[in-house]
Amino acid sequence: MPLWYERYDPLVPVQGQGQRTLIGHELRANHGDSYPQVNSFLQIHPVPQAQQCAKEEDMSEVHRQEDAKVDLEAGMYAAVLVAAFGGVRIPLKARGHVKIHPMFMFILCVPLLIAQGSTLFALRTDLHLVRPVYDDSPASQQLLRLKILMAMILYCMNFKMLANSVQLMFFIMNPITWVEIKNPTWNQWGGSLNGCLPIKLKKVLFATPLIAPWAFLAVGMKLLVAYLVCTDSVSVIFEADSIKEAIFNSLALAFVMDLSQSWWNCVAHVFHLSPLEEFFFKLSPERVWTEEGNIKEERLRELFFPALMKCIARITNIRIGAVRTTRTFLSRGAGARRVENFFALVVMYGICKRQLLVVLFAINTNVLPAARDVCTQYLWHQGIGVERMWQFLLHLLARRAEQMLVVDVKNEIRELEFLKANCTIEDPKFHRMTMEHISQMEAEYIWLTLPFSLALGAIFLGPHLLYAFHDKLLPQKSMADAETIDEEQDVEIESLSTQAANQKLEIADLQKRMLELEEKLRALA
Repeated sequence: MPLWYERYDPLVPVQGQGQRTLIGHELRANHGDSYPQVNSFLQIHPVPQAQQCAKEEDMSEVHRQEDAKVDLEAGMYAAVLVAAFGGVRIPLKARGHVKIHPMFMFILCVPLLIAQGSTLFALRTDLHLVRPVYDDSPASQQLLRLKILMAMILYCMNFKMLANSVQLMFFIMNPITWVEIKNPTWNQWGGSLNGCLPIKLKKVLFATPLIAPWAFLAVGMKLLVAYLVCTDSVSVIFEADSIKEAIFNSLALAFVMDLSQSWWNCVAHVFHLSPLEEFFFKLSPERVWTEEGNIKEERLRELFFPALMKCIARITNIRIGAVRTTRTFLSRGAGARRVENFFALVVMYGICKRQLLVVLFAINTNVLPAARDVCTQYLWHQGIGVERMWQFLLHLLARRAEQMLVVDVKNEIRELEFLKANCTIEDPKFHRMTMEHISQMEAEYIWLTLPFSLALGAIFLGPHLLYAFHDKLLPQKSMADAETIDEEQDVEIESLSTQAANQKLEIADLQKRMLELEEKLRALA
């Protein structure tokens, strides 16, 4: 695993005359000692006075950094995104740290994806795929209602992970994210490779276009696993003979989701990586934006495509709703969070609506959804259903993914007896749900799908709009209320000042008593 050192904290002090010295990312005032600057090879060099003044002015903005308020769940896939912004580090004894490139964190995600994919496929093929969802007996009808309830509970358990994955996808796809969120420059990434690689090659290897795709792929893998767990949960629960078996099967699916956290804990312990909980995405608008809403020239010089980013910032510099800003609405604090959350909720609305239709289609046809998925794989292996270009590309991608699993997918599918008898191009019983089936379910169950759609839209959009525009929708505090609050705070400040003065007197009295005790001890000695 390659290690790139970053300037951080001093190793040893150098005697000086009360000068102010820049140390890594901090500004310290010393009254007898000054500290050297540590370069990327951890060699110690004193900082010239002229460079100190310039760097102190630059580092003054560090204290005005804000939290970008990006929700992040700790796990192996999230670690790749954090690594793309220089957040996955190995702390060193010398009070420095080593940044880990996201490519190597992504490589560690591959075994996790293989394990999760193999488990889901084995669980899917182990089901009794020809078993009906229910029969006409009252006990089966009662069990079906309980199974639907269990499917809803499991979906609520996985909702946070699924929604977070969608939000992070839009966060990564936002081009302004890579402009204003603090991330290492190519020089900081390749700081310890001085002399090993040409400057132009370092600019390419450590540029955002070669850093961002690793984060995008990792979050996409997390989204794929979360979606597969949600879709397979319906079949796993519907196939159970009892509610007890359905609960245990649900726990097995929850275990698949928790593998990401467990694998990250293992990797972090082995490689001594810093916890993800300590990381947050840092935002410094003063460092990036001018008062007119343009990207500063010094920031443009650090970007790989400065002209493109400048053009995007100019084109998207429009007002969104009641947000008053001169920056692009893709900037955080100027509308980006609202836009990302809105599109994430639209995607989640589509996923939830599709899950409802999958359940209704399974009940209507009395066929497990997993049976249709396995039948589709079987037909693809027979070269059926791949006539269109998008079908062929999807089939090609699925075949490559199957080759990565630890199980022999082709043999497993061929050994399923029910496929040879039931899964044919002529018999559509086990074919996948199409748009025609969706329209049929919408029309047949209009009494359920319409209220569900309206309620889901209200639940998703209502709180989001209140949260996004609460300062415009809710009544503002009057000046009298503000003055009352100021008076109350003044009283509290006065009370705290009095307490501090009393504590100082008590400390002085205790010190006097300690001195008296020391004199008595000396006299006794």
